[in-house]
Amino acid sequence: MLRTDSYADLILYNGKILTVDQDFSIQQAVAIQDTKILAVGSNETIKRLAGENTTQINLNGKTVIPGLNDSHHHFMNRAARAYTGIRLDQFTSVPQILDALVAKAKELGTGEIIISNAGCAAELLDEGRTPTLEELDQVCPDNPVVLTFEDGRHTNTKMMKLCGITKNHPNPPKGIIGRDPQTGELTGVFAGTAQRLLLSQGSTATGDIGVFTENQLYTAVLWAQRLANSAGITSVRNPSLQPYEMFVYQRLRQNQELTLRIAMDVNVDHVNLSVEELEKELGAWGIRPPFGDEWLRVNGVSELWVDQSTDGMLNSWSYSTLPLAGEGQVNYRGIQRLSCEKLNHICITLNKLGWRPLVHAGWDVAVDILLDAFAAADQVSSLRGKRWLLDHAHYGQSRH
Repeated sequence: MLRTDSYADLILYNGKILTVDQDFSIQQAVAIQDTKILAVGSNETIKRLAGENTTQINLNGKTVIPGLNDSHHHFMNRAARAYTGIRLDQFTSVPQILDALVAKAKELGTGEIIISNAGCAAELLDEGRTPTLEELDQVCPDNPVVLTFEDGRHTNTKMMKLCGITKNHPNPPKGIIGRDPQTGELTGVFAGTAQRLLLSQGSTATGDIGVFTENQLYTAVLWAQRLANSAGITSVRNPSLQPYEMFVYQRLRQNQELTLRIAMDVNVDHVNLSVEELEKELGAWGIRPPFGDEWLRVNGVSELWVDQSTDGMLNSWSYSTLPLAGEGQVNYRGIQRLSCEKLNHICITLNKLGWRPLVHAGWDVAVDILLDAFAAADQVSSLRGKRWLLDHAHYGQSRH
């Protein structure tokens, strides 16, 4: 129903307003008040809501769409890594990456760790390959380097020395340290759980959690919000947050500097903690979703892992080209991070506590395992209306 008791702050008229209502109707104009839509309709109708202080913009036939939601984005960490390091998503060749490393080393100074955001793979580069260890060593002999590609983390010799990694270092369970098949020498690539070896010796900023200061995170989010907004993104679900990272979002909200609506998911160590310990940790919070407001709220628990990420997603057929994590294995079909029994127990417990999980399940076997876990939770207490979901789910198979 059209409100006529107050004036709009902003009116956009003479355009195509995609309402995405039940009929997917297209209107001419929209009125906005206090960051919320006041009304949509014809130019004539909406202009009646204009007061002397209303800003009016003629769209000249341009289209206005609803804000886009990114339903899974490690936004704060990726923002900090991109803001303080180099952005691989900007490059299309190995020389461009190497030039960026040289510039960043000059900016940061000798000895400082150079990191990257995620978002690049060999297939996206002109050469069809990623930088070699020799190339990284040549351009950054005095700075530890960790670059995140789809097949794992790529490092230089300085970084491996910082972390105490030698060619005799054993592969951890479900992880691979890259080695030259002929000489056995390190290649600088770490896949699967081997990536965790780079989280020691003061280098934890290379991980998904990071050791960025509160002010670094704050500044990086301010910067990244503008990029997201420019692409039409107005809301984000941010998984795997630590309490101190959630506090950064709270500061932004209190300072009225959030331009993204943020749904926060709490990070928990579901792989190493027992289900009983996990239940105790969540119970100690004293809250449960939904908690917050339309701009910032606690959303659920994530990211839980059925299978490994891109280098070890569980599937019912063998990999035709082995990723590093499957190197040397016959009929490699991925890596299962949690037993079916433990995953079922976790889902039942989260359902009981009122927490909604976000679970990584990449390929068809992982999806089947996750659906079975959801079914187990549903048998104890119905999931209807709770909006549990599959996450990732890149590939599936029809089951009859």
